[in-house]
Amino acid sequence: MLLSRDYVGYMATELAKRLLANNMIETATPQAALAERIRVKMAEEIAVEDRLNEEVRDILNTHADEMRRTGRPSSRSSSSARARASSSSHFVATTRRGLAESSGEKASSSPATTT
Repeated sequence: MLLSRDYVGYMATELAKRLLANNMIETATPQAALAERIRVKMAEEIAVEDRLNEEVRDILNTHADEMRRTGRPSSRSSSSARARASSSSHFVATTRRGLAESSGEKASSSPATTT
């Protein structure tokens, strides 16, 4: 976690205080209980991000040698990873064409990356 528990707690307390002070929310819940609920939700979201970062790190470590040698992931990548890469390439190519057409330039037909 990039943010300490104490800092997340502080942010949650400040957020609860400011929301109540500016009448942005109405609640019968005491400020301390509201701050605790906010802190728990913030910590959950940060934990999700941490798990995602760890998963990405594991995937990159798995394919690191192949990528160093060839400059691209191995052909043994999962089909979902290939689908995401293909989708990204299509998005980049489509965006390039759209930008080029709107500016009057000729678009490159080749995608930015290949899988």
